[in-house]
Amino acid sequence: MKNNKGITLAVLAITVVILFILVGVGISQTYLGVSESKVRKEKVELGIVRQAIAEQYIKAASLNGLNKPISEETSNFWKGTRVESFSGKLPEKSSLNIDSDEQDEIDEFYTITSSYDVSNYDYQEELYYELLPNDLKEMGITDAKDTYIVNYQTKEVYNSTLKVNNENKLLYLPGDR
Repeated sequence: MKNNKGITLAVLAITVVILFILVGVGISQTYLGVSESKVRKEKVELGIVRQAIAEQYIKAASLNGLNKPISEETSNFWKGTRVESFSGKLPEKSSLNIDSDEQDEIDEFYTITSSYDVSNYDYQEELYYELLPNDLKEMGITDAKDTYIVNYQTKEVYNSTLKVNNENKLLYLPGDR
């Protein structure tokens, strides 16, 4: 019997346990990779929308479309619908995960939006506009599924459909102030 070469039950059990550990590590790493890529995708989409509104603003500036009073009919340059109020459009600030480097920008955004009143502004480009996927398609963003709130003048972009990402960070790109 001593010359029989085979696998013992103990060696087989250890091999199976090691395989389960390796599979578990692989699955968790895959999940983390998918999660990180989703966060990056959401940031890229904010940047694409910002680029599109910047192009609209430059187009308006080059064709003397800036400084149209709010009382006039909305300019063709400003796609979307004017935001009259931010009520219900933002998550509670206290529920957000805010990094110290973005604290000031988010504080400023919440301060502006909490007292946002169209009558406080003089020109159409100063207002916030809500861009639906159809508005974004008109601007050349063909695969848009979310709704964004933007400010053409400051280039701020906020995803009002998702509001926050899976890290509980506000889906907001600050603009030029």
